[in-house]
Amino acid sequence: MARHLTEAELERALSPVREHFFGASVTVNTVLSAHLRAAGLHPSGQTWQMAKYAIDQDGSFENAVAMAGGTSPTTTHADPLTEPVDEVDLTDPADVQIEHVDVYQEIPRAALQTSARERMPTPPLGSDARLQWFPKQFSVGDIDGDGASRLLGTPDLAPVSVLVRETAQNSWDARERGQRLEFTMNLRQLTDSELDVLRERVFLEDAGPLPVASSLDGSPVWALEVSDRGAKGLGGPVRNDLTPPPGEPTNFRDLILTIGTPRDVHLGGGTYGFGKTISYTTSELGTVLFWSRTRTEGGLQHRIIGSAFGSSYDMDGLRYTGRHWWGVIPDDGIRVEPLVGESARVLGENLFERHFEAEETGTSLLILAPVLGGDDREEDAHALVESCLWHLWPKLVKPTSTREHMEISVQLNGVPIPLPDIGTHPILSAFADALSAVRRSQGEDAPEPDLHTEVVPVEMQRPRLTLGHLAITRFPKVEWDAGAREVVPLNEPVSNVALMRHDAELLVKFLSLPKLDSPTLQWCAVFKPLEGTDDAFAMSEPPSHDDWVAEAVKDKAQRQIVNVAMRRIRELVEQALAPAVTEGPEPTSGSSVVALADSLGPLMGPVGGSAPGRRGTTPRGPGAPRQAKVRVSEYLLGALKDGRRRVAVRCHLEAPGATTLEAEVRVGVEGGAAEIDDAARPIGWVRGRPDLDSDTLAISKEGPRLEPGDEIWFLAEVESELLAVVDVRPAREEK
Repeated sequence: MARHLTEAELERALSPVREHFFGASVTVNTVLSAHLRAAGLHPSGQTWQMAKYAIDQDGSFENAVAMAGGTSPTTTHADPLTEPVDEVDLTDPADVQIEHVDVYQEIPRAALQTSARERMPTPPLGSDARLQWFPKQFSVGDIDGDGASRLLGTPDLAPVSVLVRETAQNSWDARERGQRLEFTMNLRQLTDSELDVLRERVFLEDAGPLPVASSLDGSPVWALEVSDRGAKGLGGPVRNDLTPPPGEPTNFRDLILTIGTPRDVHLGGGTYGFGKTISYTTSELGTVLFWSRTRTEGGLQHRIIGSAFGSSYDMDGLRYTGRHWWGVIPDDGIRVEPLVGESARVLGENLFERHFEAEETGTSLLILAPVLGGDDREEDAHALVESCLWHLWPKLVKPTSTREHMEISVQLNGVPIPLPDIGTHPILSAFADALSAVRRSQGEDAPEPDLHTEVVPVEMQRPRLTLGHLAITRFPKVEWDAGAREVVPLNEPVSNVALMRHDAELLVKFLSLPKLDSPTLQWCAVFKPLEGTDDAFAMSEPPSHDDWVAEAVKDKAQRQIVNVAMRRIRELVEQALAPAVTEGPEPTSGSSVVALADSLGPLMGPVGGSAPGRRGTTPRGPGAPRQAKVRVSEYLLGALKDGRRRVAVRCHLEAPGATTLEAEVRVGVEGGAAEIDDAARPIGWVRGRPDLDSDTLAISKEGPRLEPGDEIWFLAEVESELLAVVDVRPAREEK
């Protein structure tokens, strides 16, 4: 390992590549990233791994770049790709080979060239296009600014993930019906002209102990611009001390002036107010600018205002809460209002990169000096991408004809970073299939799931009430890379239920439940309540909307709904996954992996991240007649012979009467299973545990007729290094 590089050595190493440096602090990683960019290399994936290996050997950035670029370094090191590795014992389940899938998103190089970024022309600023500072004095009942900023609580999620969830939820709840909703997060470096406008028109001085003005003198200054279009914007009254007319929206007042106001949005994402504090807590300065365009009685109106959370302080003999606004202060001097009209439009277009076109309405936030958890802004961008992917994935699933769509974009310096495709994602494609199955069960024209997915109603007995639907599927384990694994809220291997609300379909949480006892399989599920029970779950959410807590619901009947649902979800998952597949003799070196499942065939998901072949759902409702099913409890693998091996599965019949069985064997491919020439073929049926190496087995080619409780073995043959997918089921004429 390399010796520790001192601060002075890092500064010297940074000097020749400073123009390629985007880090928040000078570390080995951020300096190495700058050297790679200067050499035209992207600091991610194998390039990054090679560079990191080299820098760990001798601390030479030159050698690290040379090794990452595929040229000879000035000193010789062992090649991490050719060093001897430990032998893998395939008789140990822990050593079973799992496919590796890379879903890491490359940052377009254009996004890293901040000096070349161009802004669209901005209109000249008039004398009225400026904001005034309004610090809040303490009065009866006021809350300290630090206390207000802690109202979100302490979610288990990374702050960047909470920020993505809360801002997206607010946009979804404010959407205009029938319009395309666009949600964009643009992490960007502020231009010199934007900084001049902020210094001269908004933050003319520091806000008490909050160094908002002096911080703008540093370079570079970054901001996160979060915008929605196709949303209603921050409408309603701009004063918090007057009662609005009945039915008038209060979005501006609730978001900007009030903390903890319940949102009056039926089937919306949740309460609106507490969660907004995350926009401030992810700003190093606690400061956010809001620019909105909304419909009023007088037509479309622009509104712009700044707001901040800071520490309480004393000034000129008076106590201040630490809450600040920048807007227009009326003559009475006791409140603040937004700048509105043409002056607001001009100021907004000089500060925000995304403008309002034609009749567009919506809201943009400018979070100053965002703190998103990365060592540099490229890592921050990856964290935004991964947070959008893992927390907004239901919005990335193909919408139905009756469900509105949300277009999600993440940008670095205005350059879009592609989001991974949900349909081919090695993990989320299985969740997407489960969501499609739930949608179909709840009456939507969703596409038929690609996987064999079981859907069961989640029911309460007293009173008799269907609370929602749970869809469960299994799929092979894969190893995969992501840009920011710390924001991924899943178990590994996956064993989670995605909980979400009925209409909003915004992820509440991934509920962690027991894993499958299998070296090759994992499972996932989705639960959504019905419209009639959705409000109970809304009432159970904390301010961060990341859980369902029944104890938080005051109404006894509503609390019972949440309690019963959470208990039944756990019970139904346990029933669906039991009995676990047990393992026969393990594969020997060079063998393939056999993955099997019970309950009318293999609940198999995507392998390697591609869209799987078609399978249907298995709905099961109350009062439905008991159906025959086959439970697979064990599998065996034979020795490799002439490039092929035998596999066998032990099958038990669970049925109300005698049933004939049939079986199918296919080859596991990326995404599911397929018939590939003669790669996999059936052999037949055997009574009793078979010796797979024997040539004298009493094999029957015809499907056996079994009585309830009987068992039989099915044999097949598959080429080496292939995955055998065996489906044993009641014969079609028996169904």
